[in-house]
Amino acid sequence: MFSLVYQDEFVSSQIKIPSDTLSLYPAFDIYYVYGFSSRTYIYFLTLQLDTQLTQMDATGEKFFTSKIVRMCSNDTEFYSYVEFPLGCTKDGVEYRLVQSAYKHRPGRMLAQALGLSEDEDVLFVVFSQGQKNRANPPRETVLCLFTLHQINLAMRERIKSCYRGEGKLSLPWLLNKELPCINTPKQIGDDFCGLVLNQPLGGLRVIEGTPLYDDRVDGMGAVAAYTYGDHSVVFVGTRSGHLKKIRVDGIPPPSQSALLYETVTVVEGKPILRDMVFSPDYQYIYLLSDKQVSRLPVESCGQYTTCKTCLGSGDPHCGWCVLHNKCSRQEACEKWAEPQHFNIELDQCVDISVTPNNISVTSTSTQLSVKVVNVPSLSAGVTCVFEELTESPGEVLAKGQILCMSPSLRDVPSLAQGYGDKRVVKFFLKSKETGHKFITTDFIFYNCSVLQS
Repeated sequence: MFSLVYQDEFVSSQIKIPSDTLSLYPAFDIYYVYGFSSRTYIYFLTLQLDTQLTQMDATGEKFFTSKIVRMCSNDTEFYSYVEFPLGCTKDGVEYRLVQSAYKHRPGRMLAQALGLSEDEDVLFVVFSQGQKNRANPPRETVLCLFTLHQINLAMRERIKSCYRGEGKLSLPWLLNKELPCINTPKQIGDDFCGLVLNQPLGGLRVIEGTPLYDDRVDGMGAVAAYTYGDHSVVFVGTRSGHLKKIRVDGIPPPSQSALLYETVTVVEGKPILRDMVFSPDYQYIYLLSDKQVSRLPVESCGQYTTCKTCLGSGDPHCGWCVLHNKCSRQEACEKWAEPQHFNIELDQCVDISVTPNNISVTSTSTQLSVKVVNVPSLSAGVTCVFEELTESPGEVLAKGQILCMSPSLRDVPSLAQGYGDKRVVKFFLKSKETGHKFITTDFIFYNCSVLQS
């Protein structure tokens, strides 16, 4: 059925943990948590035994450390292997147990805050607190941000110092085979991929991330991110089965720079597993639990029924589609590109005032002056609506001015019946362009005849 079409000799590239190390630490496993490529490098995030803190006898408590490993993507000999400890500190508490990570191209706002161009990668990483209990890490977790520029700079400086003959290779898992760095004059640039000497190489200083958001209850354990408009949107899965949505536009403080704007229950009480992926059009995110695959929309703008709740939600996907009176994505709003059809700032919500805003039930039909702000062109016309009582055409004037006629007792005999000294009705403006009511306010009809002196 099959025939050989190509044959070549191949010896796999590998770095082996020395037997001396394994004899002292038989359970020296390296747990690979995440891998990715960026420019000419490949990276791995790992959890491994911290030999500096863990006692050699099997009865001692085990401590773990997170590492980031980097190699040149075309390096088949592993000469470019460099690893550094990775961690995060918030409020004086260390978080060193990596749970998940995600490489991301930052949105414009985050890139500007970091002083990066938008084509430079950043890394979102979730850590658990401390260095113990790898298999059942603490629920105290933190979401942190690293820039690849920051990581590569630390690695380049470490390579340079080693080629100046400073220190040792500093890989804890080498133990008795630890070798000194050899002074070798060499120009070390961004594209340097190592030589047969001074490798594999480790760093001792922990590369510290910037804490964005911490959680002490749910236990964050999965992360994914993408850019929407100018914003970086981070999705975090938890061990309690929730999905947290965080907008990251900068570095806290202020708190709005990394804002948790929504939490969704996916599978109550069941952990969200590490791998979360987006649909190709980024409309949905797919999540795994132990027995279930879930597909959730990345936004739920439709849950917000007023302009203030929509634009105050913090969800970067959501804006107010004015003449359709709905909260939606930009692309789901007709004529969104035209002025004030689609508003995204809280102070852009439509406002209305009516003069007069109350009349007697015995008045004849009265002309009302209506003023609206933050609305698009109403040249297609509007209808003035008093609840289910009357609808009549409005006269659209310049600068958001509209003239409407109130109903009279003669037009609506039931206007005052059974409502005591006043009746409050809803007054709407309806767009003739869309057929939707787009703004409302209260209007009062008062009835003095029921009052006794």
